[in-house]
Amino acid sequence: GETLLINARAEGAFRMPAWRPLLSAKQRCVVLADGFYEWQANPDDPKKKTPFFVHYRDKRPMRFAGLWEVWTGHRDGIE
Repeated sequence: GETLLINARAEGAFRMPAWRPLLSAKQRCVVLADGFYEWQANPDDPKKKTPFFVHYRDKRPMRFAGLWEVWTGHRDGIE
């Protein structure tokens, strides 16, 4: 099936073909979020991971750089 790309690190984004057109077209935005999850492997079972929610203690929104594009099709019956 098709791979869904949702995340890129700044240092590698220009090298990835999926992100290059959006970066070149300056289709950039700011994404506000309450926080994000980081996953930590379980030392007893590396296949199990525990989610940790990273956020500001005072609950103010976090800001992330984003890339956008207009979606004109549908996939898997979702419009």
